[in-house]
Formats: sequence, structure tokens, C-alpha cells
Amino acid sequence: MPERPENEPLWTRRSLNLAEDVELRPCPFCSATRLALYEYTYAKLFAVDCKVCGAQGPRHSSPRQAQILWNRHKSD
Repeated sequence: MPERPENEPLWTRRSLNLAEDVELRPCPFCSATRLALYEYTYAKLFAVDCKVCGAQGPRHSSPRQAQILWNRHKSD
């Protein structure tokens, strides 16, 4: 694992492309469909975030699994 620069936060993240075979459900809080997959670079974890309200799905070590976990929320 690369060394984290001293002045960089632990939860530095970068945006990734969503898996095409996983269709994400809308945000359970604001119903938005503007969602993004992020990698938390130093923790090597992935999560789906809502770009409208900032809601965050469960973190997982697999980007595909993070997307699947996002879909398990109850929006009904």
C-alpha cells in the first residue's frame, strides 16, 4: 500500500465508473438518481454516494459489492 502523505486525510477518495451490470436504485433519502461510486484510496474501500443529498451506502472491499449493497436499502 502506498504511503499516505502526512497532510492528506485518511478518507481521500476518487470517483470510479459504475459497473454496467448493476442497476442502482434511487437514493432512499431524496430519490435522486445522480449516484457515484467512490474508492476510499488509503482504506481500499468502495461506496456509492448520492450526489444530491450526500447519503452514503455501505463500504466494501469490492466496488461491485458496494453497488449491490446500495440496492439493499428500503425505499418503500
